[in-house]
Amino acid sequence: MRFANGVSQLLLSTEAVRLRALNLLAGVEPKGKSEAWQETMFHSHYGSPSKVVASMWFELCTTDNEKIKLKPSEMTARGFRGYMMAHFFLWQNPKNAVTFGFRFGVCERLARGYPIWKWVDRLAALSELVIFWHHKDLDSVNTAKRILSVDGVDFRTWEQNHERYNMDRTDCSHKHNHGAAKYELGIHAFKSQLVWINGPHPGGKHDLDIFRQGLKQKLKPWKKAIGNQGYRSKEEVRSQDCKC
Repeated sequence: MRFANGVSQLLLSTEAVRLRALNLLAGVEPKGKSEAWQETMFHSHYGSPSKVVASMWFELCTTDNEKIKLKPSEMTARGFRGYMMAHFFLWQNPKNAVTFGFRFGVCERLARGYPIWKWVDRLAALSELVIFWHHKDLDSVNTAKRILSVDGVDFRTWEQNHERYNMDRTDCSHKHNHGAAKYELGIHAFKSQLVWINGPHPGGKHDLDIFRQGLKQKLKPWKKAIGNQGYRSKEEVRSQDCKC
């Protein structure tokens, strides 16, 4: 699609994204297969529904945020390939650039380093558009008292070096029994939307400590969050302190 300013944009429907992305994969033949088969194959390779991936591509092409919006040279079939390779990379975590590149029909140079991570950074930048605090209903005195659910999520990482010991206990997650990065996520109680993210923190850091240093300050005195047992305080003013 070409607009009045001369910029050509590859705007794609969900069906077009699904078909193009599957055609990029060596050994996958989506032509003639049912939509259900195509969607299952898409999700197994890229980790997200085709509708979500199509929506993200549309946002990257059309947003007014210059830090996020794709360059004209990136709104192309080649750019779309890099975009889908980033999704594959994040979901599959391929260990070898040669086999990763072969899967998409590109050389090793395009399957590692900057050509991949520039697209990962673009995907990360989209958080500014979709993860934000809804002041109108999350802060208002006229809306529900319990406004979001909160929990810590641990992501396994390589063990961090310690200057003295052979491992850093503060970096160890009890969920994985391994080094990890911890993020605090807050999900709107009445909408299917992430409205708060805080991290990364060391995997050994307690959920309640993370809450007190960030989200607790964000919540208005008349609002509360819904948390699990990890957010219980031993202080006498437990319910007031945790706002749970």
